[in-house]
Amino acid sequence: MNKSNTQFKIILILIIFLSLLTFFSNSALAICLDGEVCLDNPLEGVADSPNQLIGQIINGVLGIVGSLAL
Repeated sequence: MNKSNTQFKIILILIIFLSLLTFFSNSALAICLDGEVCLDNPLEGVADSPNQLIGQIINGVLGIVGSLAL
């Protein structure tokens, strides 16, 4: 492989990783009023129970597999 092509891929992967890291770190933590760090529920509004969450994951995976099969 070309050295500049490899460097471009590494830089691109680092940019994607750092942007995702900042997105998740900002959305996961919130500062409480009394100065303690509190965590918000990242699944709020997505699923009310673990069974619903697993069902949504299975539906998503089956949708992707079905698209690839076609």
